Amino acid sequence: MLGRRSEDIGRYVAKQLLSDCQSGVTVDQFFADQIIHIAALLHRNQAILISRMTNYVQVTISLGHIFCGVFFFRKELIFKL
Repeated sequence: MLGRRSEDIGRYVAKQLLSDCQSGVTVDQFFADQIIHIAALLHRNQAILISRMTNYVQVTISLGHIFCGVFFFRKELIFKL
């Protein structure tokens, strides 16, 4: 057998999603880097609470600053535009 069983992956993903929902985050770690693009384009004061900082989120924040001229301020895992 190669890799992990799909049932095990499904359980893991479901537990992660449930944990994110219970913690009160705005978006999960996989959607955070995608919504930051939109927040940067809107240029409005917004706060995004994410479950975990990833490399993708860090790169997206840098690109938002470079291309849109916006700054994100980090306080723990809350980002404000």
